[in-house]
Amino acid sequence: MKLLKPSWVNHNGRPIFAIDIHPDGERFATAGQGDDSGKIIIWNMAPIRSEEDENNENIPKQLCHLDNHLACVNCCRWSNNGYYLASGSDDKLVMIWQRFSGTSTTFGSSKVNLEQWRCSYTLRGHTGDILDIAWSPHDAWLASCSIDNTIIIWNALKFPEMITILRGHSGMVKGVSWDPIGKYLASQGDDKSLRVWRTLDWKEETGIFKPFHECGGTTHVLRLSWSPDGSYLVSAHAMNNRGPTAQIVEREGWGTNMDFVGHRKAVTCVRFSSNLYTKTLQKGSTKTQNYTMCAIGSRDKSVSVWMTALKRPLVVMHDLFSHSVMDLAWSTDGRGLMACSWDGTVAYFQFSEGEAGLCLTKDESRRVLERMYGKEAIAANSQQASMASTIIESPAMLKFQQKQKAVAEQQAKKKQPVVTPVKMTKNNVMLNGKPLDVKSQQIETRTADGRRRITPLFIPQEAFDEGPVIPFNGSVGSPFKPISVKEEQEKEEAKEKEAEPKSKLDSRLTDKTRQQTEIEKRVIEPPSQRTDVPVSQPTKKPRKEYTRRVKLNTIPLVAPVPSIPERLAYVPKSSGSSQVHLPIPESQKSFSVNFSDGDRDGAKVIEVENDIQVTGITLHKVKCSDGEDVLWETIMQSRGLLAAGNRHSVCISCDDKTLHCFSSSGRRLFPPIILPAVVSHLHSNNHYVMALTTNGRLYVWDISQCVATLKGVPLVPIMSGVNKPTLTGVMLTDMGVPVLTLSNGKSYTYNPNMVCWMLLDSSDNVLRQCSEHIHSQPADVSHNAPLSQLQSISGSSLQSKNSFQTYPSLQKQSTLGHLEHQLTTSLVLKSAKEYKFWLLAYVRYLVQEALEKRLREICEDLLGPVPRSEKDNTQWQAYVLGLSKLDLLEELLPIIGTNLKLQRLYTELQEQLDMIEDR
Repeated sequence: MKLLKPSWVNHNGRPIFAIDIHPDGERFATAGQGDDSGKIIIWNMAPIRSEEDENNENIPKQLCHLDNHLACVNCCRWSNNGYYLASGSDDKLVMIWQRFSGTSTTFGSSKVNLEQWRCSYTLRGHTGDILDIAWSPHDAWLASCSIDNTIIIWNALKFPEMITILRGHSGMVKGVSWDPIGKYLASQGDDKSLRVWRTLDWKEETGIFKPFHECGGTTHVLRLSWSPDGSYLVSAHAMNNRGPTAQIVEREGWGTNMDFVGHRKAVTCVRFSSNLYTKTLQKGSTKTQNYTMCAIGSRDKSVSVWMTALKRPLVVMHDLFSHSVMDLAWSTDGRGLMACSWDGTVAYFQFSEGEAGLCLTKDESRRVLERMYGKEAIAANSQQASMASTIIESPAMLKFQQKQKAVAEQQAKKKQPVVTPVKMTKNNVMLNGKPLDVKSQQIETRTADGRRRITPLFIPQEAFDEGPVIPFNGSVGSPFKPISVKEEQEKEEAKEKEAEPKSKLDSRLTDKTRQQTEIEKRVIEPPSQRTDVPVSQPTKKPRKEYTRRVKLNTIPLVAPVPSIPERLAYVPKSSGSSQVHLPIPESQKSFSVNFSDGDRDGAKVIEVENDIQVTGITLHKVKCSDGEDVLWETIMQSRGLLAAGNRHSVCISCDDKTLHCFSSSGRRLFPPIILPAVVSHLHSNNHYVMALTTNGRLYVWDISQCVATLKGVPLVPIMSGVNKPTLTGVMLTDMGVPVLTLSNGKSYTYNPNMVCWMLLDSSDNVLRQCSEHIHSQPADVSHNAPLSQLQSISGSSLQSKNSFQTYPSLQKQSTLGHLEHQLTTSLVLKSAKEYKFWLLAYVRYLVQEALEKRLREICEDLLGPVPRSEKDNTQWQAYVLGLSKLDLLEELLPIIGTNLKLQRLYTELQEQLDMIEDR
């Protein structure tokens, strides 16, 4: 390896904040602070690579000097085809530079620019300093992030057109990076979060918070990077056990089990080489191993280079600069690496083939990606670049595209601030409607010579409401509202499930899950006493994992959907003696049960007192109280064993096989119900009561209608076999659907229409483990979400598996199977909220994969027959779980319109909807 620090590459002693090497390898650009404005300099790469060229006076070193920016330039990036250079500055502008023929001179200077680069486009949209920019694969989009807490996606094919504005961060956004497949965009901000956005609909896929909770202070930039195979995302400025790390986020399940350790101060920038490397495992062997290379820069003035094929870093250069490392850049041949620093200098690393390995060709790398993600995914990425040239075939699709563009322009206009002259006082700075104490929030540091440095605090505009946003990942809230750190922690704890580490990274990183026992046995030095931390030896404790426990029998109560007709009870035929025996409840002198009263304040308590002797007569008393006040009391002749209640009713089961039901005021609703055996489990929800008897029979009643929906359904089909499972959980939804969870990890319900038991969930659900949407769930699982609550317990230890990573077609089928199972299960559980969520998620995936046949089948069911006759109206149901099918279809149409491959289906459905509305 060769190391060079060319002294002639500088900005006259000013800081250099960004550096990037041109794809052709003949030039590189640096960006930073000029004398009185921002400065970009394009340099010749030949004197860097060759000492002979450096000493040759006929070979120029500086090719062009650009000073159009009015303030410091924080970032610069070449497009992948090398045609453009993009730069972002403190003047809130993004400039797109293009080379023209001839030479030019810098205004006010006698220096001649050997290459003429002009600003072809100026992109205006941010209201704060721009800190990072990134080109998408195939140069279809350009992403820019700013201290105004937003990311703007620009149409690189039609500059200066703005595609969308991504809002979700509650702090300055300091880094952006594109997935090499083009499916995701990642961003990192000062709000201690890393967020991943889908390019399909520009909604948030997931948010990662845990690795950044301990981060104190801030850094000027947070430049994160995707690996060239798209398997990993490495972030800047993470912490683990009070030590700075570069966090590794796995694409499968977004797990955070591993990180790069060793730097003594916060990591500021990460950059993967765009190449995939290969080497033979042993001499004389034909087996090869593919790997990647990653460079990390830190505030400790050092740069480390990592290879996934090595247990330790390839090289670590300590005290390379006199100040923090600001940016990194790899050459396209995979042999050269450049770094720049705040001290205004740059460094160049050159690796030999024996050190770095052999780079795969573009065709070989493409075949690797096709094996991982499938040809369709790679082809879809390529089509993004030519999307602008796609022919719009119908007026309906053209109208939809124009409407989307108008909405984007309207949002951009709303975003412009309205300046009103006010008298500045100490208390008139407002944030989210509350006064903000700027002094308590600003960060003050002191330099070595004692000078004070204050980091500016950006005060964002008041968030505005743009209507409800349907999240694809249920853990993500609306991106248009500021999110506090506490809310982020609550959402992160509810959704984060650790994924198994990939074997490719096990050899060189700290595996917190596997090495937990070893770490606990070691004596760890205090951070102040450590001088060097070996990479291959973990010296930190693993992060604590949090899970949220959800009680199955405490579903919140809501009014039933009025459009659902009453069902007649199913009476099973006699099948002989039951082979299932449930335990008999223990008889107690007295016991009490708490239950929620729904929307009313406080909780109620049911107290049952047995064996009260009054003049030789034995009675049993039931009392309902609200704290210290007794609401009502009643007397029974039978000894109470179990009790259940809600805001509508109170039920007591007794040892003489009877069941007593009372209203919320203590009025008896009907005479005692006689059952064939003693009740073993008793539950109530809304107007429904469920009882499981000791002889293995299931009963459900709708007490508001005095109707039995299930009568004596035997548990033999689900609880028989060689290894007879036991009952571990019972739940009754607010729509009267019973759910039984057994010791084998499976959950069942009984469907009276199909006259059979149905499997709802299993703890070893392979399709769910291999699905791309294993962690998707509705935003709020605390109300009317029985499926999410069920899976939060049965799948609390469920982790994503990478079994199908090398088989993209199988992973695609697993994802489809998982989404279809979630959709049908929500329908069986009569959960309208979850049904709508999974319907939208399923349709988004069908649109993404362009599966027109399945998509057409769903839409035709929602649309119904067109035109309709009276016979059709009686056969086709216009509502599903109380939701209008036509309203659902109208919500699906904008999603379908995002894929131009489906524009004919979109046009057909839109015309039929218009025909129905006209009639």
